[in-house]
Amino acid sequence: MSEKKRTKADAVSMWQHYQAALQKRPLQTKAITSAAMGAFGEIVAHGLKHKSLQGLSLQRILAFALYSGGITAPVMHAWYGFLEQCRVRGDRLSNNGKLLFDRLLLTPPFLALTLFTLSLLTGASVAASKTLVRTKYITALWMNWKVWTLTQYLSFNYVPPHLRVLWGNAVAVWWNCYLSLAS
Repeated sequence: MSEKKRTKADAVSMWQHYQAALQKRPLQTKAITSAAMGAFGEIVAHGLKHKSLQGLSLQRILAFALYSGGITAPVMHAWYGFLEQCRVRGDRLSNNGKLLFDRLLLTPPFLALTLFTLSLLTGASVAASKTLVRTKYITALWMNWKVWTLTQYLSFNYVPPHLRVLWGNAVAVWWNCYLSLAS
């Protein structure tokens, strides 16, 4: 078998294993994936900011991994499940309804939680974390709405429900870069 065919076969096999893991242990699989991608996003952000990986902070990498795997993945897993089951006047939410709920009900408090918790996890005091939220929240919220509204539109319209956290993780690598550079 040629190198190219073997690489493709390996990728297909990895994808099949990932799909099987999602079926067997959905929350754990999403948490592990989110943690890995959260850490990766912090590494990329550091590289972009410093043009080098020298001085990379293990505390920041672990903070993003812990937050992504321990908070974001479970919240988003539950949130997407809720949106799939949510009914208004007896009817399931349309994809645009899910988008509206997501952008207006989840995003504002979850973003504040994210900014505050990541600040704490990276070593800031409670007072400094509150100040960070006060000074960065509105800018981050507007940026979130710009980036994630299209992301979530695509998610609700084209991504199967069981893959939405993974899709969000892929976009979150770059979003975490933004959060990391902003914090």
